[in-house]
Amino acid sequence: MRPAEADTLDVLKHELARDFSVYHNLYWTQALPSAMRYGEIDFVVVAPDGRMLIIEQKNGALAETDNGFEKYYGGPKPKSVDVQIQRSIGAIRGKFAAQHPNEPGLSIDCLLYCPDHFVKRVRGSALDGARVVDARQREQLAETVAGLLPGDGPANDRDLPDAARVHAFLGQTFDVVPAITTRIGLTETRFQRLSGGLVDVLDRLDFSPFRLRIQGAPGCGKSVVARRSFADALSTGRRPLYVCFNRRLADDMIEAFPDHRRAIFSFHGLCHHALQQAGQTVDFSKSARPGFWDGLVDAVIALPAAPAPPFDSLIVDEGQDFNATWFDVLQLFLPDDYTLLWLEDVHQDVFERPPVNVPATVTYRTETSYRTPETIAAYIRDTLGMPIVSGTGLPGLSVGVTTVADDRERIRAVIDCIKALRRDGFADDDIVVLTCGALRRSILAGRDELAGVPLRRPAGYGADSTSRYTNGALRFDSVLRFKGGQAPAVILIDVEAAVWAHGTTTRVLYCGMTRASLRLDLFVAADSPIAGPLLRAEPIDAAIGAAH
Repeated sequence: MRPAEADTLDVLKHELARDFSVYHNLYWTQALPSAMRYGEIDFVVVAPDGRMLIIEQKNGALAETDNGFEKYYGGPKPKSVDVQIQRSIGAIRGKFAAQHPNEPGLSIDCLLYCPDHFVKRVRGSALDGARVVDARQREQLAETVAGLLPGDGPANDRDLPDAARVHAFLGQTFDVVPAITTRIGLTETRFQRLSGGLVDVLDRLDFSPFRLRIQGAPGCGKSVVARRSFADALSTGRRPLYVCFNRRLADDMIEAFPDHRRAIFSFHGLCHHALQQAGQTVDFSKSARPGFWDGLVDAVIALPAAPAPPFDSLIVDEGQDFNATWFDVLQLFLPDDYTLLWLEDVHQDVFERPPVNVPATVTYRTETSYRTPETIAAYIRDTLGMPIVSGTGLPGLSVGVTTVADDRERIRAVIDCIKALRRDGFADDDIVVLTCGALRRSILAGRDELAGVPLRRPAGYGADSTSRYTNGALRFDSVLRFKGGQAPAVILIDVEAAVWAHGTTTRVLYCGMTRASLRLDLFVAADSPIAGPLLRAEPIDAAIGAAH
């Protein structure tokens, strides 16, 4: 909550009569034929009889135009305050009518509160002077609110909906956005819109040689920056090379740039490609054998030098998972004056590899995630001590922690969880089940279904190095393999398997928890040293230390 709004909430709490109710930061959505409109209401005051007053608070200066009040937010055009208020009224009025078709419609009035602005004249506005409280009248805010709600008017001339139903509507878990599908859509829209802020930072940087290292939290927009940088390089005639650790990120990039798949690889995929170009074959059916992957790297290092480097720009995603030798290999494909964008999150260094000495000219750091909602971010801070900041502006759903005594109970509890999520409206492909340990050791490794839903789980590699999966709608994978991915609902199982070493434990759990954009559930053995702290949302450090 912003400080100015916290002050307003405190005023309303102490100066309004006790039989009034105040709701703060209500999010709404409205489905249009070709888009989804969304918004936020600062305050809703509800009178004892169920009548409502929307308060839109605008701090700072406002523009007074012939069309009403407008507010600049840094974009090319100002936003109409009047339109914003009317959209909010229309959206929640429509939602209530859709949910309660047999109830009378909501009675909604509105008020603009601009505590920093002195209004000269209310003109061309959907608001009249009685519904605007400016800097001169800020001490009379509660008095004005109370005067508007009980006043004589049209609301008193018709039936009102049941007050208890009005409160139930406003007090739903996700405020006035009741459908899970709507919550997911709003979360994804916010992520796409806000995570582009990192691109704006990139656009403002100008230095040479361009070698930038970005250390950012999960969901800060690193992948968005990678796509933008790849596109910019192509548009200026450069030859970019994108390399990541997990194959899934490479697959996402190939989907965005299908004509440039020979410039987009996981690191080991790049090694395979280089060996293919040299006429050598690699049998990935032997990938489980000790030394296979190191041998792949050694084979690339032994190749004759190319007559001319095929790329001149390097984009590395998941840089924390690379080592110095890998970076040396990448430079075999580049000239001396290559440009570099190195993206990493040091808190996701699950392999505990020493940082690569990247020749970056500039390093930019951010701990804000536009994927992780505040409920999950707060839980991560409380239990793992990671400095993640939620930038979504959305509350998210709660975090569930369940202790299990044995494997049979674990499977039953996970099935019950999946069924509950499906009842709440999550689709099968909205849910991901991730083991914190090795896939082959998980109790689910040999299962083909859960809760009656076929599992989509890893099934090794094809001869061409592509990952293979079983057919199914419900994804099951490991935290390490799913790094870089996300899902509205994430179920972490085998949580006790993360208790390997002090640093690794928190990093594995951090990777898993930050995959969730809406709901997170954890299943941990009851006798695990971290079960108690996770249940109480307390730091797990001491418990890990005691276990070692």
